[in-house]
Amino acid sequence: MVKIMKINENDRIKKIRETIGITQEQMAKSIGVSKQYFSRVEKGITDLSKEKAIILCSTYKVSLDWLLNNLGSMFIDDENIQTSILDNIDEFNKILNIYNLYLKNIFNIVDEKYPDANIEDKLTTASILFNQDCISEKITYTKFDAVKNKIEKTKKSAEDFEIKVLSTYYFVKTQKK
Repeated sequence: MVKIMKINENDRIKKIRETIGITQEQMAKSIGVSKQYFSRVEKGITDLSKEKAIILCSTYKVSLDWLLNNLGSMFIDDENIQTSILDNIDEFNKILNIYNLYLKNIFNIVDEKYPDANIEDKLTTASILFNQDCISEKITYTKFDAVKNKIEKTKKSAEDFEIKVLSTYYFVKTQKK
């Protein structure tokens, strides 16, 4: 008969500590418990509270799924998480740069005609035109060059662009009343 050894949460906690290469006292201190309490946790005499388990995982970048359910790998793959976050930040910055082009051009046109125009109406105008242009031209928000080229092309027919901006601004202004 083959005996299946079940690895308990307390065994996984001990494995984390040994893998990291720290003492019970160091780990206990880092999660805010006494060395005696932590020793009892590792021996399986008492359970680590879920709050302390979360602190342990956060402090040592351990997967909570692995600790509690033995699922996945012990450590969180920080490199993939950081890459994902940076990719999202890059995409967000592209969108901001595109929208900034709209704001700059639209604010200039509206300010020239209506020096006392309020910022909320100008922002709403920019938002409407930005969304219309991206939908009508089937331009995705992340294709910065495509949107920039669209703005530049539209600015060449400055009179048409100005009419479009001012009529949208007028619509926004009259809808508030």
